[in-house]
Amino acid sequence: AAFYRSNHSAGATGYLLIVAFDVVLATAVVPLIGAFYTKTPSPLAALCAILVGGITRLVLEFALPKDGWLILPFEGDEFLDYGPAASSAYPAFIDETPDQHWDPSAEGQQCNQPRFNDWTGVDSLAAPVLGAIVFILVQF
Repeated sequence: AAFYRSNHSAGATGYLLIVAFDVVLATAVVPLIGAFYTKTPSPLAALCAILVGGITRLVLEFALPKDGWLILPFEGDEFLDYGPAASSAYPAFIDETPDQHWDPSAEGQQCNQPRFNDWTGVDSLAAPVLGAIVFILVQF
């Protein structure tokens, strides 16, 4: 049996359950549906679809970036990771003494706002699509 160690407090059970579902979706669903909707289903087309879907799912699992936030890298400012505050000083519009206001030009006071970059789910959707394309090309 495979061993997978997770850093999450709940363990890896949920993640492994999702991956198991994704592997079945990527491999077995396309040939099953293809067998119902073709007059003479080809075992070679089903085997090719299973192999392409499984390999695609496996490669994309490790090749696509995942930061854990489940947000695709869109262009808007609402998709920036604002993270913790760069300073405990107050913004300029708060009525405090000037020495307690935040100075963004000071060294170490800039806010680092990297863009979210998580492609989770693309691997789950791309694998059956490629499997279906291969099934259709080999079948017909």
